[in-house]
Amino acid sequence: MSPINELRFEYSIDVVICLDATNRNSNFNEVIKQRILSCYNEFEIESIDRDIEEFRIKIITFKNFVVNNEPIKESKFFSFKEEKEQLFKYIDNINFTNQVNDENNALEAFVTAMNSNWTQASHIKRHVILLFSDSQAVELEKHKNSEYYPKDMPKNLTELQDLWENKMSRRAKRFFAVTPDKTINDRMVEFSNTFVLETISEEDISSVIRMCLGGL
Repeated sequence: MSPINELRFEYSIDVVICLDATNRNSNFNEVIKQRILSCYNEFEIESIDRDIEEFRIKIITFKNFVVNNEPIKESKFFSFKEEKEQLFKYIDNINFTNQVNDENNALEAFVTAMNSNWTQASHIKRHVILLFSDSQAVELEKHKNSEYYPKDMPKNLTELQDLWENKMSRRAKRFFAVTPDKTINDRMVEFSNTFVLETISEEDISSVIRMCLGGL
């Protein structure tokens, strides 16, 4: 075999999963665990000519700054190869709330995800944000007077897009939003390296993983 055919690419992959913790589906944590397993299996299937040196997952849950006293909560990065059980235990302990107010702070959770301590290992990196929501996101800064509201948030979607375009590595970053929210869907399709769906299926996951590992 010629040397060029022996070349393999080393990948370090960080995935931050932003979950709408106002979800009314009592089975939602099991659904998320299955999707994480599906994602990892797809990474292995699609990485025949790639070595995945590092695969980490972080969870961010978001609710509503007015209704909840813990509207955004983030975990550490879990090494999927070494800490899968701890990751799944963390997901099992997420408190999904059936809140009266059918709104959430998904956009603030997206900013929190961008501010993660992303891996810089390996020659090729992927910094992936997956956002799952089944309700409407409130406008940025609508709840800025809440005592729990984070500092230094963008004021609108234009500033949010500027932050996304300039804060993270263009080669590494990927954003996937799974939400019925028309505001997010219509505007975020303009963001670079972004893929927006109203719902997700196993076939969609396959496409998402191929986009993560491949170039754009």
